[in-house]
Amino acid sequence: QSGLPALIAEDRNVRHLRDEARRHPGYEASLRLGEAVAAALAARAAAAGRRILRELTPLAREVATGPDVQGCTLNVSFLVDRREQERFRAKAQRFADAHGDHVELRLAGPLPCYSFVTAGSGPSHTAAGV
Repeated sequence: QSGLPALIAEDRNVRHLRDEARRHPGYEASLRLGEAVAAALAARAAAAGRRILRELTPLAREVATGPDVQGCTLNVSFLVDRREQERFRAKAQRFADAHGDHVELRLAGPLPCYSFVTAGSGPSHTAAGV
């Protein structure tokens, strides 16, 4: 199962509120059901984010959290050695394939490693005036 039927099957609270909305339809019942579905979807997305971090972090030298992106649960950059790139991509693709019914995984790169540069990480230069 995928989508809403899977969510209803997995989440007892959503299932209960759906049944209540069927027995006693109305604005309040629909609102409670909608809020429960939104909360369950957010919890499912957060759990998938934790799983992908657990699976991909061991293949990366560093991990940097990116800015919040509307509609995106997790925005993360992974610093991956060139020799690990294919293995990293393959593992990410296996995760996407296994969870494709409820996860959209977007992988971009390789990109410049600007996410891992800090203000003090460049070479030190001293200027002297004469």
